[in-house]
Amino acid sequence: MQNLDVTKLKTLLEKYSVSLEDFISHFNFDGDVNIDDIILYLENVKQDKENETLQRKENINKERKDYLDKMIKQTQEKNREILPLTNICEDNDCLYIEMVIPKLNKENINITIEDQYLKVKGKYECSDMKDRKYHQYEFKLIDFKKEILLGDFLDLESVTSKYKDGILSINIKKQIRPSIKKEIIIK
Repeated sequence: MQNLDVTKLKTLLEKYSVSLEDFISHFNFDGDVNIDDIILYLENVKQDKENETLQRKENINKERKDYLDKMIKQTQEKNREILPLTNICEDNDCLYIEMVIPKLNKENINITIEDQYLKVKGKYECSDMKDRKYHQYEFKLIDFKKEILLGDFLDLESVTSKYKDGILSINIKKQIRPSIKKEIIIK
């Protein structure tokens, strides 16, 4: 090696975070080697490391994004079962169910009773929301389904519902069951 001071080489290797072993094993010592060749080599090594680090960061960011997208999707799926917020109460004559369902046309709400379950489904058609630029986005209008187990004490033929001001109200009359008194014999 001509024109090369060993202490200057060590300083350059430290500056570029390259070990002497890596330098010796990868650097081509054919012909005359001068300091400019070494600096060019070290610049390339530095650029390769930066590219590798950048690629690693991009991969990590993609993995994070994929993970967050997956978590959001799972949360939305869970929320489809939790939402809408629901109050259930009763008096002597009736069971009352109220659900908060904002910005939904009643035509997009489906209410059925099947196997002692009240099933409420809602489908949002929000094409106008896609064209908007939001500055704050705290609630999301997502399709939902909610199932509520009904007792056998209800008259399922008497179900009524109405939708007003974003509240779905469902009323189900109670059946009058005869009072039964029976003594059970233990065997």
